[in-house]
Amino acid sequence: MRPGGGISSAHAPDLDLPARFMVLGMVDLLAVAVLAPFAVPLFAGSFSDLRLLAFVHLNTLGVVAAVILGATYQLVPVVLQTPLASVRVGRLSFWAFLVGLSFLLPGLLTLRHWAMGTGATLLVVAFLLYIGVVGTTLRRAQRWDVVAWHLAVALVGLAGGIFAGLLLAGSKGNGFLGAMTYPLLGAHVTFLLAAWVPVLLAGVAYRLVGMFTLAEDALWRPAAWAGLVLMTGGAWLLIAAFLLRTDPVVRLVAALAIAAGQILFAAQLVHLYRARRRRGFDVHIPFALVSAGGGTAAALLLVAGMALGAAAVVGAVGGCGVADAGWAGRDGDPGLLLQDRHVPRLAPPVRAARRAPACAAPGGDVLPPSGRRRVAALDGRVGPVARGCPARERGAGAHRGDGAGRGPGLLPDQRGPDRGPRTVERDRVVSTDADPTGGVGCD
Repeated sequence: MRPGGGISSAHAPDLDLPARFMVLGMVDLLAVAVLAPFAVPLFAGSFSDLRLLAFVHLNTLGVVAAVILGATYQLVPVVLQTPLASVRVGRLSFWAFLVGLSFLLPGLLTLRHWAMGTGATLLVVAFLLYIGVVGTTLRRAQRWDVVAWHLAVALVGLAGGIFAGLLLAGSKGNGFLGAMTYPLLGAHVTFLLAAWVPVLLAGVAYRLVGMFTLAEDALWRPAAWAGLVLMTGGAWLLIAAFLLRTDPVVRLVAALAIAAGQILFAAQLVHLYRARRRRGFDVHIPFALVSAGGGTAAALLLVAGMALGAAAVVGAVGGCGVADAGWAGRDGDPGLLLQDRHVPRLAPPVRAARRAPACAAPGGDVLPPSGRRRVAALDGRVGPVARGCPARERGAGAHRGDGAGRGPGLLPDQRGPDRGPRTVERDRVVSTDADPTGGVGCD
């Protein structure tokens, strides 16, 4: 018997189940490496750029989620010392995940709603199957300790992230979320990168690092419980702050709680390593420590972003782990750290209208430059593009119906080749034709 009781890998499933997810993750990681030089400049623009959305989801779903699903299918039975509830359902979740990803990414890139809908639906099915398998395995565990509670709470965070992502995907078609698009986007990211990934990693690491170092009995359980409460409570408080648009102080408190939980997790790993009974070098430990360090750094940047009113998103990938991430905005809107003070922050359309003209779809998404050019090309008579906004003409009579200074009004109906009637109203283009943009306006 090993010190601390030890754990066995006898309950692990056949390797073909986790291996297929790992192979998919590595292939997508190669694609990310090839595309990164072309995609990095996109981070300085609008987060609604379809190319950027596709690249981000290639990372988050194709690499991070695929590796995490495969790793947990392999490691959760070992951690819980309970056989996986259903290997067959796990394999089915892989095929739903693969096909869903194959539809979603091209759908995002080309704005084909049927492809996005099909891909999102299949991915939801895959994640629900995953939650069912891991949740059933968890329910069958003989004992519920701090590690089991980490896994259970992480599954709830994943479910919340899936639901928020499904709403965001649906809103791409008709914009029903309106001004809630960006707050829900912040909640979606926080669910996955604060309420799911780091909580899951912490729970698994507590058990596996103890196994690798033969120091499982050295775990500081009160500190592990405190870390769980702080990370989970901070994540859910931040989600509520985004959705309810609360005072910035609330978001700062949430960020501090997440950071405190991450610091406790990192300190716990250092403690287990120092208390190790296997004194030789273990190749697994550096990856775990780097991941914990990345999570702590990301959490501290989250606190800085909340305190300074800047936006922050930071990820650290090490081994099979991804670190925490933070989102903050002066008005409660998530944005990207890669945007500097010279680049306008993302904001709901109503607020954006009070600051600077921006081209936006009815759902509140800011159009990328390519979309603006396409809108401007719909009708040459609308007027030149000024400050990136079609239908905003230069001169005092830009919005006058007769060009003679009668004040705001409507331009006469115009009809172009193969187009229906078009009416240009002040600061907004209203089109009855089914153009590929789905109708856009300037807010």
